[in-house]
Amino acid sequence: MAEFQFLDKRVQKTKIELFLTFFTLLEQMPYKDITIQSILEHSNVGRATFYKHYTNKKNLAEDCIELLLKEFTIAYRTPYMGKSKFEFNQLTSDEPFAALLHIAKYHNFYLALMTPSLELRFKEKLLQHLVTLYEQDFYFHENSHLTSYINRYIVYGSAGLIIDWIEQGCPLSAVQFSKILIDTITAQVHTVTIRRHIVEKETQRQKGFLEH
Repeated sequence: MAEFQFLDKRVQKTKIELFLTFFTLLEQMPYKDITIQSILEHSNVGRATFYKHYTNKKNLAEDCIELLLKEFTIAYRTPYMGKSKFEFNQLTSDEPFAALLHIAKYHNFYLALMTPSLELRFKEKLLQHLVTLYEQDFYFHENSHLTSYINRYIVYGSAGLIIDWIEQGCPLSAVQFSKILIDTITAQVHTVTIRRHIVEKETQRQKGFLEH
């Protein structure tokens, strides 16, 4: 989890230790059975240090989710960062989407967070995050009364495919799955205009948050 590089160096080691311990325990037992004591016993973090950062295990879980989604966002925006237009019909599957590489790398974390017993509604949060990114970053020139419906159809469909890919254990590589997404998207839309000022402003804000 060293890619959480934007964390303040003073807390990076502690939080990474807590994150890794939390996810390890989550893979071994239900969320309800994880206690602060068990987290401390499986990590090199003391009780006082834990409470310096979190008040309970839910705070820790929510922080894991927040940081994971912030890194996902940065990866998601990589293909069109600094651009004014994004040509969907010129996409190729030569290189996978950076966001899918991110998910593939942290697949165990994503899958663990989707456990129904976790009660943090991560699947719903991930879906809404994907929808929000799409609707916030892109707008379309077509004025058809069907445009907004088509856009939502595309984003919810793509988000659903991504979530399904995660839940199935990423059976296709990020490269293979990128091709499927590209073929699906380009069958529907071609060009969107990037809300560049929003993308860059929001990305800088998120990087600034991660640095503190």
